[in-house]
This record gives sequence, C-alpha cells and structure tokens, in this order.
Amino acid sequence: MVDDPEWSGILEARLGEAVSFVVNTYGSELAEVISVTVDRWDGKEAAERIELHVGRDLQFIRINGTVVGALAGLVIHAVGQTLS
Repeated sequence: MVDDPEWSGILEARLGEAVSFVVNTYGSELAEVISVTVDRWDGKEAAERIELHVGRDLQFIRINGTVVGALAGLVIHAVGQTLS
C-alpha cells in the first residue's frame, strides 16, 4: 500500500473521513473530557512530568526561544533607533 499511490490516496481519504466524522460527532465531548482532565492536573507535577519525558529537548527549546527573543528585541531596538 505504501508504494501504490492509488491505495495511499484511498486510505488517506478514508482516514480523513473517519477523523472528520469523529470530530464532528464527538468533538464537544472530547473537548470537555480534555478540559476536565487538564483542570485536575497539578501545575508543578505536570511540568515535572513533561520535563521528564521531553528532557534535553526542552532545554534546547528554552535556549532557542531566548536567542530568538533577544535577536528580535535587538532588531526592534535598532529599527526604533534608526527611525528616531
């Protein structure tokens, strides 16, 4: 099936239809279950579990966010200085 584009297209279309049906039929119930579950989480415990599972990648995300934020701030500052 993976090598046959016709079968892949058919499978993708059917899966899309199935997902659409589930979302349209049960979307509000699923959203409610997710909301209730997240509301019951302890913030500190959830953060610890996420860090445990994501681990090292989370540090790279933090570092990249810091670097990108700093560069964006420098650009904004430079543009502000240039225009004034």
